[in-house]
Amino acid sequence: NFFERGDSIIFKFDKSLKGKSVSIYSDNKFICSAVIGKSGEIKVSKSSEIGKEIMKHIITDKKLSCFI
Repeated sequence: NFFERGDSIIFKFDKSLKGKSVSIYSDNKFICSAVIGKSGEIKVSKSSEIGKEIMKHIITDKKLSCFI
């Protein structure tokens, strides 16, 4: 589950998963890996290289998948 907030893309997870590593893919293409924060979120800046890549996939309606 993800949404946009200001200049960020937020991926929301259950708080019990904090500290777990997540791999983010779009149409089976690896985009990045990140660690779930204490609030249960991963925050990616839209202006970063990874953020631009994720936004490109969102705009073209590609499926985003997260694997823990």
